[in-house]
Amino acid sequence: IAFALDKNFCEIVIQANALKIYLDLKKNELKDPENKTQDCSEKGHWATGNTVLKVDKEDQLHYLVTLIKQSYESKL
Repeated sequence: IAFALDKNFCEIVIQANALKIYLDLKKNELKDPENKTQDCSEKGHWATGNTVLKVDKEDQLHYLVTLIKQSYESKL
């Protein structure tokens, strides 16, 4: 599932027990105080983002939204 303005800013890959969220923002450009994201720019994957976060618990959703918002705002 991709979310885009002119370009994708977030892609969600649904897995059996988690969601993988790819953000089209470099890891070093992202404010991630909990350091939950990983740089995936050198790894092969289907999504277009350079930073990935695996979400497997509902209590992570609020933090996830703050990260997606950063990616979204970078495309405005």
